[in-house]
This record gives sequence, structure tokens and C-alpha cells, in this order.
Amino acid sequence: MKKKKFISIKQKFWYFCIYLTAGLGLAFLLTQAMIQYFVSCSDQIMKNYEEFSGYWNELHELDQSLFEYAQSPTELTKEESKTVLESLGGRTERLSSQIENPIIWDLEIITEKYKESCLELLEKEETNVEELILQYQNTEKKKELIESLYDNFYQALDSYLSGQLYVLESLRGRLNIVVILIEVGIVCYFIWHVKRLSRQITVPVQELTDQTKEIIAGNSHIEMKYCDTVKDELGILNNAFYQMVETNNRNFEQLKRQSVLEKSLADAKIDYANLQAKLDRIRLRMLQSRVNPHFMFNTLNIIAGLAVEEDAEKTTQITIKTAKYLRYSLVSLDKTVKLKQEFENIQDYIDIQKERFGERIRAQFWMDEKCQEAFIPSMILQPLCENSLVHGMAPLIRATSLIVSAKERGEKMILCVEDDGAGMTQETLEKVRERLRMAEDYDDTQGIGIVNTYQRLQMFFEKQVTCMVESEPNIRTTVTFLMPLWKVKGEKSE
Repeated sequence: MKKKKFISIKQKFWYFCIYLTAGLGLAFLLTQAMIQYFVSCSDQIMKNYEEFSGYWNELHELDQSLFEYAQSPTELTKEESKTVLESLGGRTERLSSQIENPIIWDLEIITEKYKESCLELLEKEETNVEELILQYQNTEKKKELIESLYDNFYQALDSYLSGQLYVLESLRGRLNIVVILIEVGIVCYFIWHVKRLSRQITVPVQELTDQTKEIIAGNSHIEMKYCDTVKDELGILNNAFYQMVETNNRNFEQLKRQSVLEKSLADAKIDYANLQAKLDRIRLRMLQSRVNPHFMFNTLNIIAGLAVEEDAEKTTQITIKTAKYLRYSLVSLDKTVKLKQEFENIQDYIDIQKERFGERIRAQFWMDEKCQEAFIPSMILQPLCENSLVHGMAPLIRATSLIVSAKERGEKMILCVEDDGAGMTQETLEKVRERLRMAEDYDDTQGIGIVNTYQRLQMFFEKQVTCMVESEPNIRTTVTFLMPLWKVKGEKSE
């Protein structure tokens, strides 16, 4: 079976635009050609009418010129008469070639005879005025014959004009039908292609969303389809999510084995101090391996919305940032990282959230130079920033500032997350502080908020961390951690 070529979402939209533009261009050219044909037919009808009117005007003009020549023959009058005579003959030839009517053909024949009589007058060598006048009277009789048939000629012309106008009306009707059919065809193609693109984008996103809901519901064993042939960025995202689920499943199995080990250690009544140290390390890994899928769910919803409303370039950017964020959270899950790496990760997280909240987020990040190489547990800042966005900013319609900072104070480091969002009531603030005071016995396995972050830092820094929470409704909320400044992994006692 032939391997399907990778076509990015951006390329799909470009191809759609090219095909649509080509169709519109072809429709425009076809419509213009039909309009030009309609206009040329109309112009020809008007030209024939003008030829007929000009014929009678020139007939009288020629008669006047011949009369003057018969009275006083001059070369100038003779040349002028010949010019008008040639023009008169040309008009009858054009009319008879355009109007297929015997009466018009009779007009050409009579005009030819009239031309012959006029030429006899003009080419007569004798300059006797009386003979010229007699010859002029002969031409005048032929002219009067032509004029006597004017009504017949006009009726023939009128019949021609009526028939042509009817043909033009029919042509215009057909032209309108063709234009409408072309427009309907373009609209149908547009709807079909948009529906096809939408299905190619929304179906994979919906599948990922359903899998995420299963994870949120507590189903730790999710069977996902791995895309062997990646056709676009959504396939890349699916495979990244597949790897995350597989990692979570392995971590779940590992946690089960660790639980069995914990029970056997308790049953064997191993020394309390050693048992407590191992339990602390196990608990640290459990807390670090837990990734809140709620963020992934929100991210996928953002991508689904962008796929419909935004262009492909924006979708590619947020997909790359999401993949980068997932790689960081999975690779660094049970490791310590430098503070500058954690800052880079949280900046990616804020960039992704800006696609959801737009300009309502104003984020600032800064840290002292000596704090950049400090080591901390991974994924410490993300829960704190998420709390600021969800609880501080989401309830408001105004823009909200978020400041993440790290300061050096001798051998200590102050890590602070501050926002000017909704804040907390005094009652809520007291509940949070109470949970922090009882953090050692508080079970935070269902969330990764302030208490969980405090627990992880306490374990990592061997209970040498202080946490302070301050908040005023609709003014600000500040979460501050005071911890040792370990710049090298080896500085941390094992």
C-alpha cells in the first residue's frame, strides 16, 4: 500500500485557497467572455442602425453635392461627391452582409444603379451645364425611387432589430443562468471542502478530547491508537499524547509495586527512621509523576477552536509549544531542574494560555543572576501560575498581571508568584493557610495546588522551606516560598 504523504494543516489551507482562487478566476473569465459576446452583439445591432441612418443622411448630402456640381462643375465638388458615393455604397454592402433580408438586398442593388448614374454625371467630359442638369435629373429620379421605398426598408430594419433584441434577451437569460450555476458550483465546492477540512481537523481533536476526559474521570488504563503514518500536525500531537498516556500507565504500575513494597516494609517492622526516609522518597516520586490532565484538556480545546477560526500557522505554533511543554513535563517528571529551565517552561505555558485568554494576560518573569543555576523539583511553578489564571483571572473580564520572580537573600532564595486578579476572601485565605500548617498530614493526591507544591519543596529541601500566602479581594494574591539556594546538585544532602 502506498504511504500517505505528510501534508501540514497550513498546506491544506493553502491548497484550498489556490483551488478556490483558480475556480473563481475561471468563473470570472468565463463570465467576462460571455458578457463581451453580449456587448459585441449589442454593438453590432447599434452599428447596423447607425449605418442605416447614415445612409439616408449621405444620400441627401450626395444629392446636394451633385446638384451643385451640375450647376457649377468643379474638381473639389466632384471629389467630394465621389467620396460620399463610395461611403454610400460601403454602407449598403455592410447592411446586406449583416441583415439577411431581400428588401435590404434590393436596397444594395438600387443603390448600385444609383451609383452608376451618379458616376456618369461625374465622369461626363462635356461641361455643358444643360446636359449636366439633365443627367442630374436622371440621378434624382433614382434617388426619389429609393426614398419612395424608405418605409419598406425601415420595416425590414425594424424586423431585424426586433429579432436581434429577442435573441439578446434570450442570450442574457442564458447568461444569467450560467452565472448562477457557476456561483452555486463555487459555493458547493467551498462548503464541501470546508466540511472536509473541518472533519480532518475536528475528528482527531475530538478523539484526543475523549481520551483526556477518560483520564480526568480516573481511568488510568487508556488504549490509544498510535499513528504509524503521520499525515499532519494532529498526528504528531496524537503520538505525543499516546506516549504521555503510556508513561502514565507505567508510572501507575510502578506506584502499585511501590505500594506493595511499602506494605511489606511495614509488615517486616523495619527501622522507623529508614522506613520513613524511603516513604518520603516514594511520596516525592508519586507527587512528581502526577500530571494534571486538566491543562491538556484545555490545550486541546484551544487547538480545536484555532483549527476552525484561525489560520494554520497559528495552529502549528501552539502545537509546537504544547509538544515542547509535554516533553518537558514527561522527561523532567522525576528529576530536578535548574530554575532557568523551569522559567522557560512556565513561559511556554503562559504563551499557550494566551491563546485562550488573549490580551487579558500580562506576564512578567525575572530572577537574580545567581538564582538561574539553582536546582529545584520540576513542575513547581506551573500549578501556582495555573491557580492565578483559573482562580484569579478567569472570573474577571479585565486584564490581569502575573509576575513570577526569584530573588537571592544570602544563602536563601525567595520564589514568588503574584497576580492582581480576583483575590481571596479572608475565610478562604484562612483555609489555605490552615492547610499549609497541616501540610505534613494533609492528603493532596487529588490536586497539584499550593499545598502540593509546598509538600514537594519540603521533601526536596528536607523541611527547610517556608510558605507565605497573602491576598486581598480584587486587589492581589501573592504566594512566596523561602528556601535554600542550592546551586549544584551535590549540595543537596542525600
